[in-house]
Formats: sequence, structure tokens, C-alpha cells
Amino acid sequence: MPQLLFSAPVLTQAKTIATHPHHYDRPQVQGFTIDGPTSLDLDDAIWLEETETGATLQVHISDVSEHIPPGTPLDESAIATTRSDTTSRATIQCCRESSARMP
Repeated sequence: MPQLLFSAPVLTQAKTIATHPHHYDRPQVQGFTIDGPTSLDLDDAIWLEETETGATLQVHISDVSEHIPPGTPLDESAIATTRSDTTSRATIQCCRESSARMP
């Protein structure tokens, strides 16, 4: 399977961001993913809640860039690889698993 190679500083920064404790200090909200069954990046979710006057629809979209400071090795790498490429044989991710999927 084709794979992008990332420098050690990029991998270190991605792992540090993905495992940072502040990700778990945020308010936890209900929702379920609306990403397709074969999606590798579960980053979109919705939640519908009935109210006295109707309903409230919450749409949750992950913003990974919020966690990547500009000008850092990971930012520069992301700019250089701004998309995932999917072919009949493989998907080449623009981000390593550690940065695209929080534990």
C-alpha cells in the first residue's frame, strides 16, 4: 500500500497533539457520526433533541487545524499534502493516523 513518509518532527508533533489531555477536558456532547461506513476519518456528527417549541439540531464538525500552530513542522507538512488520494488499490492519507484519529 502506498504511504507518505513524514519526518520525525512531524510525527512527534502529531502524536503530542493527538494524545494531549486537554482534548478530554472539553465538554462532552452527545451525537453520532454521519460519516460513511468506510470513512477513515470520523469527523462529522449530528444530534437532534426535542424541545418545547420543536427541535434543536446540533452539527459537529471536527476542526483539526485548531490544534496545529501555524509554521510548525506539522503545519508545513499538512500544507504540502492537502488532500487524501483514493484509488482502487489504496488510500494515501494526507495525515498520519495519529493526527487524524484521536484515541
